[in-house]
Amino acid sequence: MTIKETTTFMERIKQHYQDFIIDEYKIKEWYKDLQYYNYDEVNKKLDEHLRSERYGENIPKLHFLLMYLVKEEDKDKDWLLEKKVRCSICGKIINYYDYEEHYNRHSSIEYIKKQYLKYKNEEIETEKLFNMDNVEFNKKYDKILEFVLENTKDKEEKERIEKYFIGRGY
Repeated sequence: MTIKETTTFMERIKQHYQDFIIDEYKIKEWYKDLQYYNYDEVNKKLDEHLRSERYGENIPKLHFLLMYLVKEEDKDKDWLLEKKVRCSICGKIINYYDYEEHYNRHSSIEYIKKQYLKYKNEEIETEKLFNMDNVEFNKKYDKILEFVLENTKDKEEKERIEKYFIGRGY
């Protein structure tokens, strides 16, 4: 990322979190870390943060935005293709490049399970959701979010879901 992209990125955060302070010093400090990463990939991480049930209402920390991203200079290095990490939720060993998607699927499934119990008083099979292809899973996830949006009385939850749909172009 360039210094200009860093500034634009930080201004984007400010649009969602009014308490996020931007000054010249902070821009330079963030740029020290962000300069090694792809602008679009870092923005995608911010989008995920904004949609997150667990973290979306908190100002994002730079450390967490960069977690699991690969520096531009390391993208062609073969050793990363072989790197494995253990999922902190299910304990499975996952390819480094696939971990973020794997973890996000788990987080989304936990949300779905919670909502099914809350609104429909039903259990839902985790393995079935985990094994769905992305298109099928996203349709199910969006359908559940639409249902929750219509039925929740929680203003913050409504706002988070609306932000999620806005980010997806709904």
